[in-house]
Amino acid sequence: MIVSRPFARRRKLQLMLTDCQIFLDVDDLDDVGKLEHYVEATGHVLIFLSTGYLQSRNCLRELRCAVDKKKPLLIVRETERARGAMSDEEVREACGKETDLAKALLDAPQIEWFRISQFQQMSLLQIARHLFPTPEAEELYIPGGPSEQLSGCQLPVPPRP
Repeated sequence: MIVSRPFARRRKLQLMLTDCQIFLDVDDLDDVGKLEHYVEATGHVLIFLSTGYLQSRNCLRELRCAVDKKKPLLIVRETERARGAMSDEEVREACGKETDLAKALLDAPQIEWFRISQFQQMSLLQIARHLFPTPEAEELYIPGGPSEQLSGCQLPVPPRP
């Protein structure tokens, strides 16, 4: 799986998905000329969508390759405006004439990314469960993570073993 753009909780995701190899472009790409090779070799592409992503020429190369190679995309959307959150219309505008890229971003499964720690943990669980939609994935949890209730909302977190 390729994780695109700095992903603050990569380590927690890796701890949850111990058998999954996670490639993070800013940490693991030793030669930008190999970007398309890494995309071709991956099973899933997780994109942290923000204004910064769509302003990066290399991120757009990565997205173009993923779309052309029909790689499964998972979009994690920034929710804070000050950190680059974008509306659907802003995504379309940023993609300009490359309407197929905007369509791929907006049509792919999406998970919201929040900055509050317990909500981040829920986003990580959603990511893991999306990438590995098996009965076992429903048993994933983060030790010391959020309980079944958070701010009065019922959350789909299974009981701990």
